[in-house]
Amino acid sequence: MTELTAFRDTLPWAGTRSATVDATKVDDARFRDFYRIKGKLSTASAVESELLALAAENDRLSKVTLAKAVQFAIALPSDIAQPEVSVDPDGEVAFDWADNVNILSVSVGAAGRITYAGKLEAVSISDTLRFTERLPSSLGDVLKSFRTT
Repeated sequence: MTELTAFRDTLPWAGTRSATVDATKVDDARFRDFYRIKGKLSTASAVESELLALAAENDRLSKVTLAKAVQFAIALPSDIAQPEVSVDPDGEVAFDWADNVNILSVSVGAAGRITYAGKLEAVSISDTLRFTERLPSSLGDVLKSFRTT
């Protein structure tokens, strides 16, 4: 467990321009394994439980969208406050964060599209991104406003 907490969602090792194909493959494998373990050991399991409860009571939430939402929850940095989770009228899953100064809503769809909008210290933000297994870096930067530590 100490090794896991020491990892702390760092930047990819193969993120430099001169990274070899092998370094990129190793980095991708490292992230897949890390997120798989993180999903079993972290607060992502609490969000996953909430998502499963939503799926049981809501027929708008497809299995594909549920799977993408669980992947998104697992990809969230471990030091981010737990979001409120709900199902949007269009069947996407909404992850919402709010504090005294900031508000953010992120919707995750079945095709892996992430749409977010909010206000961070009175500055409006919004974007639409593609989600695979990793959190897009621009959204990671936005989420820094909701760190718990």
